[in-house]
Amino acid sequence: MKKDTKIKVENVICILLFIVLLLWYFPFITKGIDVQDTCSYLTKYRYIFDKNVKVNELFYLFGEVVGGIIYHLVPSHQVLALNVASWACYTSTAIFIYFFLKDYMPRIALLISVLVGSYFGITWVHCLNWNAISMLLQTIGLMILINGLRKDNNKQIVICGMIFAINTFVRLPNILQLSLVCVVFWHYFILGQKLKKAVLKCLWMVLGAVIGTAFSMLAAIAILGFDKFLDDILMLTSVGGGGESSHGLIRIISLFYRGMLQGAGNWIKFGSILIVFAMLLVLLKKLIFKNSAKGIHVAATFGIAVTSVAGAIIGKNTVYIDVHVFVAFGAIMIGTVAALLYAKKDIIFSDMCLAAVIIEGILTIGTDTGSAYYRVYMGLPLAFIICILIKFANELLLYKEKKYKTLSELKKLQWKNKWIIPTVIMFCLAAVGFCTMYPLAAGYHYATTFVYHESDNQYLVQGITAKEFAGIKTSKERAMLIDRLQVLLKPYNNYELLQLGGFNIGCVITDMKPFFDSSWPDLEYLTMDRFKDQLSEGMQKENYPVIVLGDMNQDKSGFWNMDKYSIAVSLGESDKYTKLYEDKWYVIYVPKQ
Repeated sequence: MKKDTKIKVENVICILLFIVLLLWYFPFITKGIDVQDTCSYLTKYRYIFDKNVKVNELFYLFGEVVGGIIYHLVPSHQVLALNVASWACYTSTAIFIYFFLKDYMPRIALLISVLVGSYFGITWVHCLNWNAISMLLQTIGLMILINGLRKDNNKQIVICGMIFAINTFVRLPNILQLSLVCVVFWHYFILGQKLKKAVLKCLWMVLGAVIGTAFSMLAAIAILGFDKFLDDILMLTSVGGGGESSHGLIRIISLFYRGMLQGAGNWIKFGSILIVFAMLLVLLKKLIFKNSAKGIHVAATFGIAVTSVAGAIIGKNTVYIDVHVFVAFGAIMIGTVAALLYAKKDIIFSDMCLAAVIIEGILTIGTDTGSAYYRVYMGLPLAFIICILIKFANELLLYKEKKYKTLSELKKLQWKNKWIIPTVIMFCLAAVGFCTMYPLAAGYHYATTFVYHESDNQYLVQGITAKEFAGIKTSKERAMLIDRLQVLLKPYNNYELLQLGGFNIGCVITDMKPFFDSSWPDLEYLTMDRFKDQLSEGMQKENYPVIVLGDMNQDKSGFWNMDKYSIAVSLGESDKYTKLYEDKWYVIYVPKQ
């Protein structure tokens, strides 16, 4: 193929991939009513500007403010508007990653990588939330940081520190993004080996973090009020400290460790197959093309084609978590090697690799979802894996070592040039094919079939009457049970609502306010002590809430704290209440008139 024709074909493919990146989500944007996470977000967004309802929390405050602004800008169709906003965040993140890496790797492979990130990120929870916003800010901060290092610009280093600090108040675990100050130290210490200068440059980023933190804390106090701000600060010790907590440090580290073990196992499994395949390619090249320079290109093209097809087949049928840990482990291990290898040769690329390693290493710290959380930011780590593998292969293709002193060294050099280097090249390029198509096929299958806490896409055809969900489709059975709930609760709009079981939709489709200072009372953010205290206080004031206990999985798995559930049932069965309705999905208790 002529060079001009090749460029034209590449441009057409890139345009098509970019169009897919922009438009793939829209056939699915109306699919699914998640009564758990999404409805918790919606409750927060609805009451973000109502200081009498204290469901908003410091840990995700700025994300809740953004969601709240969008929620209140439209009179109806709030979920659809928030789904569009989520698409805008993840797509912007993908585009920023593309421009960040476009000078370092082939455009087609890069666009596929960010498309994979889009598939996994948007699909997990359609509704805009702090994950989408914080990953966008993380990418912007990273780009400014690397540009600041490239130009030795203190102002940009300060700005990136501010962005990471502000991002902490979008999602509290983002505070770990400030560990990217290590990249600043790495850059200046390796580049000039001057400790004093490296430390001083780090202080510029620390200054930005201090400015960003001061601004964010003042804004948080203004939004929440000082008492709520202080309560949330104190709550951190009860939620994040203990080993029994789902957000406890011991459990989080354990989940990370298990994810890395699983990822290492996947690389050993697939990597060993790729090594054998690479050796066969080299052998076939020797047999068919002898020492022809054309042989390695033909063998490499064939190898990429085979591993791409194999990756697509395996990816379509894999468990999604396997893809997440495969990419995470690969990015951390390969990125670490590249950061060290290029420290002297290309310090900026070394900085970028180190930053990718740190970002992927800290990503799941602070979440109780473990390896599943990797799906919110798949594009950048996958792009780095492919980028580094291609870079390794290209440099080895140009590698020529001719120096030797003895006959023994000559034989080793000949063996190295004849077998070892070609095998490594073939492995890298075969791995590029596999690492590109394996996540792409898995991501496509995930995005086109999976809906979070819902039935499969094909069954989501029915709308509901609540204006907040106008235009959104769910299954016929779920639509019926939600519409019925809205009708049953309508006479009690002046009451507060106590809902458990991860069934958080009541305060969204009615005007009933949450009884607890929580949009999702099952979670440990509402501690058992606070649960009992607020319930006791309400009973003393004869403020009896309507009680809705949902069991969407029909196995009580939604009741994350069975003690809370038992207390709610006891109250509902007491002489103060009447059972209004019960079916397999939920039971409603209302106070006696």
